[in-house]
Amino acid sequence: MSAASSLPTVTLHGGPSTPVILLGQAPARIPTAGKIRAGIKVQSKRAAGEPRACEIYERGPRDGHSFDRIEQALAEALPQSKNPLVPRNVPWFTVRAQDFGNPAPARELLDAFGEDRGEGRHLYRFPVVLPSDRWQTVMPHELADWGSHDKRFWSEYSADGRVRYCMCHAPVPVDAQGRRAVRLFGGRKTVMREANGGSGAP
Repeated sequence: MSAASSLPTVTLHGGPSTPVILLGQAPARIPTAGKIRAGIKVQSKRAAGEPRACEIYERGPRDGHSFDRIEQALAEALPQSKNPLVPRNVPWFTVRAQDFGNPAPARELLDAFGEDRGEGRHLYRFPVVLPSDRWQTVMPHELADWGSHDKRFWSEYSADGRVRYCMCHAPVPVDAQGRRAVRLFGGRKTVMREANGGSGAP
């Protein structure tokens, strides 16, 4: 059991409850059970001309392997081919058992919502229920500016998600003589970028 599992939770405004851990409130994250991919991957022209590659590619989907695993097997069989698979758009979603930590949800999705429109049973559409009204929790992202060693500036949104601020690390504090940096437990605080008052994005 982790230290956070027995601690209380805090409910964010417009977002899900987030655990309070020893170092503070943890960011809200939605657990991921697996991946549902848009489109498929097909063999490149060079790989399609190799009988061994065709055998690996045709067997992979039947065995429920992900395209990443199929591509790895092709790369091992054809080391001279750098990109044995290329993406292709199709009107259905790809649901592979090995893209899930537990393969059961992949089968349940296809059983419940899969359709056969003449090209085999595929997932063309399925209902989605989001656990939060706060879109940054559902689709976390940021704009960032990186230096040679660390992140210099990045964007953060206000609690209501309407305003985007430009953030950075606070300056490194120094001692009274101004000669030696003061070590801070937990690292430097984050502040709005002074050059633009935190307005906009990096």
